[in-house]
Amino acid sequence: MSRNFSSASASGPQSQRGPRSSAGSMFGGAGGTGSRASVSTLQGLTNALRPNSQPNSAAPGLAPAAGGKETMKGLNDRLDKYLSRVRMLEKSNKDLEDQIKEILLKRGATNERDWSAHEKPLADLRKKIREMTMENARLLLRIDNARLAADDFKVKGDSEKAIRHGVEKDVAGLRKIMDDTTLNRLQVESQIESLKEELAFLKKSHEEEVAALCEQIKESSVKVEMDSPKGSDLNDVISKIRAQYEKAAQKNREETELWYQSKFDNLKAEVTQNTEAARKERTELSELRRQKQALEIELQAIYSLIHSLEDTLNETEGGNARSMNQLNERLLQLESELGQVRAQMERQAADYQALLNTKMKLEGEIATYRHLLEGLPDEESAGVRTAAGQK
Repeated sequence: MSRNFSSASASGPQSQRGPRSSAGSMFGGAGGTGSRASVSTLQGLTNALRPNSQPNSAAPGLAPAAGGKETMKGLNDRLDKYLSRVRMLEKSNKDLEDQIKEILLKRGATNERDWSAHEKPLADLRKKIREMTMENARLLLRIDNARLAADDFKVKGDSEKAIRHGVEKDVAGLRKIMDDTTLNRLQVESQIESLKEELAFLKKSHEEEVAALCEQIKESSVKVEMDSPKGSDLNDVISKIRAQYEKAAQKNREETELWYQSKFDNLKAEVTQNTEAARKERTELSELRRQKQALEIELQAIYSLIHSLEDTLNETEGGNARSMNQLNERLLQLESELGQVRAQMERQAADYQALLNTKMKLEGEIATYRHLLEGLPDEESAGVRTAAGQK
């Protein structure tokens, strides 16, 4: 056993020293509960490997006792187990480092995730939302303008209705006046006819009276010739009387004709004036009726435009609501995906932290074991390394 300690090479431990030193250089000296347990065990190993005899007792010719051989054999077995554990821990450390690197690479890829595929549809959807908002604003403005125009036309229609009612009242008054004027005209015409008949009767009566007077005059002239003294001119007297009667009759006739003529002219002028006023009122009434029909047609067109704009607004609002629902669903889906990505990143970070803690514990145990090996005497450390190489 002693020859094995002195002649065996230390290639095995030297081959394992590289990863341990590299790991120790990364996380130097950190350890947890497992490292403290290893330290206590290795401390016992160090105490067991240290020689208890005097320096002069280790002479080359002396052989160790049977109890010392068993002790060395047990220590070699324990050292073999510890070296196997160290190899296993170094392998686990390497696997953990690979996993950490892979997680770091994944985390870097997650942090550098390309969101352009989501940003483009979101930008298009935002643009559509802005366009729909502007279109809604334009439609609302057009509807407000149409409502204001409809209110203006309603006010104009009400004023035109009031004017029409006033004109209808005026026309009804004018018709009443026209009817009264027609009645007056008929009455005047009947009066004129009666006056003409009366004038003819008066003329006839006058002629009859003149004829009777002529007869009386003739008879009276005879009597006068019989009773009158000689020398009187009855013909002159009769001529004067006849001239006076004719003059009075002519005067009466002229006055009567002038009065009836003036009366007829006044009535005719009044009838003409009323007829002209009625004609103007009919023309104005026709114009008002035409304006009323035009306003009613225009108002109906405005009502149709308002209804069409309201239908368009309802359709646009429905389409916008559907689009907004789709956008909200898409946003909720993206938020859910983002939450899943964040949760995955947090899980990966937790796993990485756990692996990092485990690695630090293992690095602490390895560094402690290396420190203990380096702290042994040269012969004991060489023997331990030789035994580890043979195992």
